Amino acid sequence: MNFPGYTVATQYQQGWSRLHGVNLIVCFNVVMFFVADNIWQAANTGNLRSNGGGIFSAGNIVNIAYEPLHTMNTVLGAKLDTPPSPPLIPTPPLEPHNTSIYQEECTVSGMNGVCAPIGGTAEGAVHAAHGPLHCTAQYSIANSNSDVYVLFAFHGTRIFPDTDPLHLEICMLMRCENAPNCTTKSLSATTVFSSFELFGHFDKDTQVLPLVAVEDGKLVDGKMYHFQEQGYLWTAQEFTQPLYSAALWGVVSYMHEI
Repeated sequence: MNFPGYTVATQYQQGWSRLHGVNLIVCFNVVMFFVADNIWQAANTGNLRSNGGGIFSAGNIVNIAYEPLHTMNTVLGAKLDTPPSPPLIPTPPLEPHNTSIYQEECTVSGMNGVCAPIGGTAEGAVHAAHGPLHCTAQYSIANSNSDVYVLFAFHGTRIFPDTDPLHLEICMLMRCENAPNCTTKSLSATTVFSSFELFGHFDKDTQVLPLVAVEDGKLVDGKMYHFQEQGYLWTAQEFTQPLYSAALWGVVSYMHEI
């Protein structure tokens, strides 16, 4: 589950640890590089690498090694509490109802969903719906530049290399420079979202992971954001680094008609 351009493997590692409230140690040394539209290949060399692993405790970063441009040979160590201390979860914010409802079909690495454009104002709220999945994002932008962001919604099946088909439900705040084709190999970002709130209405059988990263695909500490598995992800502290992506990434927990 490593697709530079919108999510990287360390986001899933941290998100899985956060969802299940467990200690997680991950050795990740597979390199994925961009070959062509929607095609990524595993190798030890390539033009774009997103290489890393870490030690996580209930979503908090205990120790991590991440190098997007080079392969690594690193040994990590840490002292872990058993069981880990779960993060405190305050009451989630209220989902906004006064939102932009404009959306268009778009594609993210082979996933054909819908995108709602973000921008034009320093603060706002947008809504995107794909099938039964409804996503809402409320945001505050600290700086203004040429980056184009969208709220991406996807409900469907995605086949990844060397895995069984996954039934996914995704609400994702991400860069998209060439809509409707939002597939990219870039890890860069320059827009700072000082705060954001992401809401999703997921199937009851969907396991939802929080995925958050800033420029170059680097993780942020778990204390920077709050998460509830029912479909809430929101900033706990003001962000000062450009946002790479923030997602509620849902995997339907058993195979059924979708």
